[in-house]
Amino acid sequence: MKKPESIFSIIQKYGKSKSKYLFPCVLLQAIAALTSLLPVYYIWQIIRSVFLSYPEFDAALVRNSLLWAVFSQIFSTFCTFTAAILAHLIAFEVENGLREASFSHLLDLPIGYFQSHESGRLRKIIDDNAGLTHLFIAHLFPDMIPGILIPLVILISMFIIDFRFGLVIIFCLALAIIALKSSFSSSKSAKLKEYQYALENINTEGVEYFRGIPVVKVFQQSVLSFNRFYKVIKDYENYCLSYTVNFRNSYLLMNIALYLPYVLIGICCIFLLPGTTKPLLLITNAIFYILIAIVFNISLMRPLRLASGVENLNLAMGIISKKILLCLFSLKRGRK
Repeated sequence: MKKPESIFSIIQKYGKSKSKYLFPCVLLQAIAALTSLLPVYYIWQIIRSVFLSYPEFDAALVRNSLLWAVFSQIFSTFCTFTAAILAHLIAFEVENGLREASFSHLLDLPIGYFQSHESGRLRKIIDDNAGLTHLFIAHLFPDMIPGILIPLVILISMFIIDFRFGLVIIFCLALAIIALKSSFSSSKSAKLKEYQYALENINTEGVEYFRGIPVVKVFQQSVLSFNRFYKVIKDYENYCLSYTVNFRNSYLLMNIALYLPYVLIGICCIFLLPGTTKPLLLITNAIFYILIAIVFNISLMRPLRLASGVENLNLAMGIISKKILLCLFSLKRGRK
């Protein structure tokens, strides 16, 4: 089986002049990922200053920390927004490039090909799968760098301040990864392919149904008269329900694992308080890890969307190559 093209090779192949924006987009996302963690650090510094120095605390430290937290958040938002613009420019160019390549290949195909392949199915293959590629590059690809960097930085910081709370989050992370892995088994990948095939069928039969609207009006027929159209609607319903139910348990377990640190950190802090000589420091550290857990959960949802997007992208590119591009290649070989 041919190995699917990587996202970078797809951008280089179809992105044309816009592919030069790839490196600035990745760099800006890396900067945005790192600066997005600074507000959490400065908020923790303010909490430490208030808790440990109460009733007297360093007002200058609080003021400077607030200013740096606001500035770093604004700068992170600016970098994210700029990277998103660059990613959209690349995505539109790649989408147009895929459409042009697909339609230019279709123009080289003989008339007999269109007699044996429905126009609705061909339109769905080109439009929808090119749209999936655009969706991945514009909205999911920018999450790749933050999805890697943020968990890495957080994991390092966990063992610098208080490793005991860090171990709690690591334990919850392991549970979330196990649940996430079960979401992308081979059987569930097959379900996704069945779902995409059902979409193709309903689009194909839908085109044929609308072509027959005059007949429906004249003879007072209903959708039930179009047996194939009615059948693909019911098939699509079954695939949607089956696909959703398949992910229900794993998604529920993953969310429980991601939100478990809020409870476990509080319980861990309560058990550690009697044996510590610095209870206020322990409480501030617990607050820091609760804040970190919020960022950690958001950053872990990005790889989840990214993994789903990669699977959809590989499926989309595989369908285009198999149904159109490889067909043209085999026809050209036959002519030779």
